[in-house]
Amino acid sequence: MDDEEQISVQQRHNQALGRFIRDQRKKRGLKQADLVKELSEYGFDYSESAISTWESGRFTVPLLSESNQGYFLVDILGTILGVPGMVLFEALGVFPTDFGLESPDAIQLVYLVQKLSKAEIRALVALIETFLAARKAQ
Repeated sequence: MDDEEQISVQQRHNQALGRFIRDQRKKRGLKQADLVKELSEYGFDYSESAISTWESGRFTVPLLSESNQGYFLVDILGTILGVPGMVLFEALGVFPTDFGLESPDAIQLVYLVQKLSKAEIRALVALIETFLAARKAQ
């Protein structure tokens, strides 16, 4: 898949997720301002304009962003919209089970690893390998 095809796929996913968020928001009787207010209660600072760009598919929803209170957007958005957070990933075309992620702990681990530098990831991998080797030796 070349870069142009990849962008097109990403745009379609953005649009699908945006429509899903809009439809779920409306189904719950929420206005964009209501969504902004509820997100702010969890430490997220988004404007109605940002919500509008998500819903139109013009911008990727930063599902893995973390608020200053330690909440992940995917979880809080899912809670507000009344859907499991994983449904939001699926609307984006990402299926956690494709990556062997089935438990909430495994999914959170992926969230956290994305915040690490390459050097920190290498150190974490070495730590996990050491742990697994020690466990196997038992």
